[in-house]
Amino acid sequence: MSTHTPGPWTADVQYIIRDSNGDEIATCAIAAQLLSARANASVIAAAPDMLAALKGLLAQNLALAHEIKSSDPLWCKWWDQARAAIAKAEGVS
Repeated sequence: MSTHTPGPWTADVQYIIRDSNGDEIATCAIAAQLLSARANASVIAAAPDMLAALKGLLAQNLALAHEIKSSDPLWCKWWDQARAAIAKAEGVS
């Protein structure tokens, strides 16, 4: 498993994603798709924060999840989706 560039990441006005040192890690600007580029850049820039938040939520709710998971199919679905998203972000899936 490789690790991603540590956050925080930011998206500048040219839709270039930069790490905390200001180094470019991705570009989303395509002239014909500026609205999509803006949205994509925002989501990409937020990715490290979202991953950390999701991992934190799952860790804090682990005990609760074991109690509820067996009796609530919707909780089970969300729990499984969260774990799958973390695995995907970490290159495990």
